Amino acid sequence: MVDTQYIFKILLLGSSRTGKTSLINKLIYQKFSEKYIPTTPVQIESFPMQYAGNSFLFSIWELGSQLSYKSLIEMYLRGTSVVIFLIDLTNFVSLNAVNDWLPQVEKHCGSPILVFLVNKIDLTNEADFSISDVKSLMEKISKTWSNEIFLYEYSIKNDDNLIEIFENLGQLLSTSSELEEEFESEII
Repeated sequence: MVDTQYIFKILLLGSSRTGKTSLINKLIYQKFSEKYIPTTPVQIESFPMQYAGNSFLFSIWELGSQLSYKSLIEMYLRGTSVVIFLIDLTNFVSLNAVNDWLPQVEKHCGSPILVFLVNKIDLTNEADFSISDVKSLMEKISKTWSNEIFLYEYSIKNDDNLIEIFENLGQLLSTSSELEEEFESEII
């Protein structure tokens, strides 16, 4: 029996080729492809999930990384509960991109939950930076951020337990009294 249904908007941000589309394909369709297809300007998918007696519907918005689309950012960021920054361990630029996106997130979303998902951990021999670099950035952000910040190290290509990240988010979001009040109109 399902007690409550929660609807939450999750935004995927990151440089090109970090794995945003691959995350959606692996999570929703259980498929992975090496082929790169850029997202222009936004892809929206729904991911329903049952967990701990509750039903969740995650509306997952993947934004294209091209700078020209950042002019549309306000429209896409509105109502976001969680921002997942996809970071490619083999591309230092993808770590720095967080600093480019963060002011827009703060301006248009307030202070959503932040998730740093470091992808391609299966390629540690090709790493451009270390996990400690990510942790340092997170620590810097946490000094002024008023919500939770999480780190996941992952290989979208090789790992099959991506669902655990969304179970954790569902549990956190559904038990947060502040979010329940904020999204009261969206709780069915």
